[in-house]
Amino acid sequence: MKTAILLIGHGSRHPESGQTVQRIAGQLAARTGGVPVEVCFLGLQSPGVQEGIDACVRAGAQRVLLCPCLLAAGRHLRDDLPQELARARQRHPGLEMVLAEPLGDHPLLAEVVAQRFQAAAVAAGWQDGVGRPDEAGIIRDPLAIERQSFAMIDAEVGEHRFDAHQWPIVRRIIHTTADFDFATTTCFSPGVVGRALAALRAGACIYCDTNMVLAGVNKNRLAALGGRIACHVADPQVAAAAREAGVTRSIVALRQGVAEGAEIFLIGNAPTALFELLALAGRGEVRPALVVGVPVGFVGAAESKEALYASNLPYILCRGRKGGSAIAAAILNQLLILAAEG
Repeated sequence: MKTAILLIGHGSRHPESGQTVQRIAGQLAARTGGVPVEVCFLGLQSPGVQEGIDACVRAGAQRVLLCPCLLAAGRHLRDDLPQELARARQRHPGLEMVLAEPLGDHPLLAEVVAQRFQAAAVAAGWQDGVGRPDEAGIIRDPLAIERQSFAMIDAEVGEHRFDAHQWPIVRRIIHTTADFDFATTTCFSPGVVGRALAALRAGACIYCDTNMVLAGVNKNRLAALGGRIACHVADPQVAAAAREAGVTRSIVALRQGVAEGAEIFLIGNAPTALFELLALAGRGEVRPALVVGVPVGFVGAAESKEALYASNLPYILCRGRKGGSAIAAAILNQLLILAAEG
């Protein structure tokens, strides 16, 4: 049965106040994998609750989760909303509706409040008066730090062009770099995430172009899926062969990765490795399941990524000069999380 989410705001005589609820709806829609998210208001603004429920029905919903964007269960939740639900059940027989709890005293709200008052104190130039460090909003739980970071990224980016499979990867890149340019420059070939997840779940062999990428990959998650990863750029025989051939070690190391049967390629540093991979693929010597193309730099980096963008290979890339080993590792780590989630 198709489900829709209906966010319920209080409503105000100032129309711009409803834009906050609309932005939350947009962020929520990006996380829910295509579940319709509609907005309504209890009063003073349109659409009202009945109109919001109607919009969910028009979207094909047979079930509606009504989520009040309110702090506490006051008169509106105790009296008004039950009456609205009774009306809607008469108007839409068979429609299942569930009313969620208000925001209440959830711990994440305390984190947001701490962030807000700390930002206000800093903006006011106060050097004291905001309490001891923990009272000033310093978060020590790593998962809480990640959750709040993701929430801040979602809020700053707002509406975007990525689907529910792509956005977690882009958000992970921004989380790694604190650079919102990647919300613009990151590109996916059609169907690449599904193809990459299938390869990872089948125990893919992965090649990366630097030991920095290798160090950044979560080996436990990779091993749990039966995969393996290698980097040969620092191997003595690779260095010797590169000197003899008059080419970069990255080219020779990439060739060795292909010879070992790599299906997924993480290129975070060397444009020459990406150009070589494209040449080998063009000759039919390798058929990658995924190419992560994020080399960084001034000579060949942007050009190699444009060549990948123009190819028929399955890619995740970041156009322009920016990139790096940390980004290549971050992309694979997020794919490993998605693959484990099934």
